[in-house]
Amino acid sequence: QVFVPMVTDYIATNIKAISNSSSSACQKHVLVMLSVGFYIMEYYSDLTAGSDFTRVILQQCVTMVLMSDESTSWLVYHAIMVGFERLLVAHALGSQERDMLKKLSVDRLCLPSPMHALSALGLLLTSMYTAEDGRGVSSDDDDIHQQMQPQDPEEILLAMERVSIMFDRIRKGYPPEAKAVAFILPPFLNDFFPPQDIMNKVIGEFLSNQQPHPQLMATVVFKVFGNLHRNGQTQSVRDWVMLSLSNFTQRTPVAMAIWSL
Repeated sequence: QVFVPMVTDYIATNIKAISNSSSSACQKHVLVMLSVGFYIMEYYSDLTAGSDFTRVILQQCVTMVLMSDESTSWLVYHAIMVGFERLLVAHALGSQERDMLKKLSVDRLCLPSPMHALSALGLLLTSMYTAEDGRGVSSDDDDIHQQMQPQDPEEILLAMERVSIMFDRIRKGYPPEAKAVAFILPPFLNDFFPPQDIMNKVIGEFLSNQQPHPQLMATVVFKVFGNLHRNGQTQSVRDWVMLSLSNFTQRTPVAMAIWSL
């Protein structure tokens, strides 16, 4: 505890200048400072209360994340994203900082680089599952998805926009990236959205002619329907399937329509 003020002062003073250098030695120095800085913010927030340390470090980290690949290496970018996740899990940030990180993750999720986008996806999921409005924690596994679902219409709209970006990653991403996103989508949809919104979205994506990975979407549909069956939504699933049958049969070519059915 005696050394915390000296360490925080050193990091806050030097991280900006050193982060602008591209040498491997400076990169290692930046990674060490980031690790120590995030550790202090996570475990010694009481000692840094009232100082500008947290604000300065977060601001500089966000700046580095938003910089080009030439300015911020992948290792530094990933270290920052993981550090942000740790702070969210530890509830070491205020509501404004959490909202800022959620917006940052959505912005970075649109990057063409799969490595950068998947790191942003991890941050987005962490920010949503650690929300401090009471939905992120439950002692009953059967009710956890109900507690996480947004109640405010504006929140639901924002959440659906984030889901749309995830589906975009499946359509536009490389096969390994699309497979990773498709793997996490079913439980995520089940936790945060009501059944009608889930089925409408996944069936629409499955039937889309712009979907280059129909096999992955078929797996998503299968898992989503399985989750809904286990949650007592069997009748809703049947209703949606019956309503969608005509769309299945109208797919072209005919072989795709038969495969979809």
